[in-house]
Amino acid sequence: MYDPNKEVDFDQRSTITMGFNYFINEWTRIQVNYLYNVEESSSTDINNYFEYPNDMLLVQFQVKF
Repeated sequence: MYDPNKEVDFDQRSTITMGFNYFINEWTRIQVNYLYNVEESSSTDINNYFEYPNDMLLVQFQVKF
C-alpha cells in the first residue's frame, strides 16, 4: 500500500503480485509475474469507479555464468 498524499482522501494505491518461477536447470530460470494495481476511489458506483489501466505482466529470463 502507498498513500502519496495523506492530506487528500481516496488517494491510496495497492499492488498485488502473483507469479511463478520455473527453473530449467540449476543455471537458468524463467520468472513470470502479474502486478495488479488498485487505486482507491471515492465512488461506490461501479460505473464511476476510478482506476488507471496500469496493470503489468513481467517476464524475466535469468542465466548464471
